Amino acid sequence: MFERQKKKIKSFVILVLALLFMFALFVLMIKLLGTFLVIEDRPKKSDAIVVLGGEEGADRVRTAAELFHKGFASRIILTGAPAGGEVGSAKYMSYQITKFGVPREALILENQAKTTHENATHVKAVVSSMGFKSAIVVSSSYHMRRARMIFNKVFDGTDVKLLYSPVRDIDYLDGSWWKYPEKRINVFSEYAKLIYYQKYLF
Repeated sequence: MFERQKKKIKSFVILVLALLFMFALFVLMIKLLGTFLVIEDRPKKSDAIVVLGGEEGADRVRTAAELFHKGFASRIILTGAPAGGEVGSAKYMSYQITKFGVPREALILENQAKTTHENATHVKAVVSSMGFKSAIVVSSSYHMRRARMIFNKVFDGTDVKLLYSPVRDIDYLDGSWWKYPEKRINVFSEYAKLIYYQKYLF
């Protein structure tokens, strides 16, 4: 009887330890899934700041305005086309960014891009026409790895130096993104898009 009890206790302890290990592994995986997407360079003085349009445009323009006011660049390229009959991302962001003290004469609007790849392609044309040799690309934290992959590919062969400065969102770094439905969608959709771009565009 005593031996049987000992075996049951031992089995229970092993099960608990196994569950704890699996939980720790899950937490680590969740954290890594978020941190892998976040790319952040140390900002340096550049010719322009490039802001990619998107649902989190307000946060992106705020980040760009902070870089502008710290003197990292004197021009800001806002890129994003209208969706249907709506005001385009670039134009809408231009309204927002002036509220953060950025003068309109510092802005360059690119109104054609509808995807990240088009953002990169059209921004490349703007950068070339303006004679810029460096730029800081601003986007959401979860979007930055794909943005860097695409921009680096499109700008390959040029002498333009690109740096990447994401919106600061600690949730993608500490694993908290898992708690929020929309951030779960952001992370999983980014991985799907990364795979798609890697397979079909590169």
